[in-house]
Amino acid sequence: MEAYVGIDPGASGAVVVIPEDGSEPRILRFGNCTEKQIWDFINSIAFDYECFCTLELVGAMPGQGVSSMFSFGDSVGFIRGLLTAASIPFEKKVPRAWQKVVGITPRVTGKKEGETEESKTEFKRRVRSKAEQLFPKVKMTNDIADALLIAEFTRRTRNEQK
Repeated sequence: MEAYVGIDPGASGAVVVIPEDGSEPRILRFGNCTEKQIWDFINSIAFDYECFCTLELVGAMPGQGVSSMFSFGDSVGFIRGLLTAASIPFEKKVPRAWQKVVGITPRVTGKKEGETEESKTEFKRRVRSKAEQLFPKVKMTNDIADALLIAEFTRRTRNEQK
């Protein structure tokens, strides 16, 4: 059976697996996970499903310190290594690419005349609301909303390619 995987690689991110049979998504929040727990989860889904994964590709953000960027890059590299070791094919997509496919309009920055800036909190609330709409049975938190929507992006784009 096939499954579609979405990964938000941040420290408060998650891995989400959407099985093609419509069963409940499998979710691992990174929060307080050990590297071994993350490996065990990714390795188990590789055995349970024929998977394809989308890994969110993000870069440095204004105001982010050097050590936090190094830590984030370390996390992304670790996850890429796990996917490779588990033989799960993956692609990297910037947030704007997956957000467009699942119906999230870009965050309003207020840079255009007449625009009112949308705060990061307001944008996150909008993303979470979309995830709740698409996955009403999942107890939604901010740390899994992006990963759920990335997995949904993977499902939609992979099915278009068939």
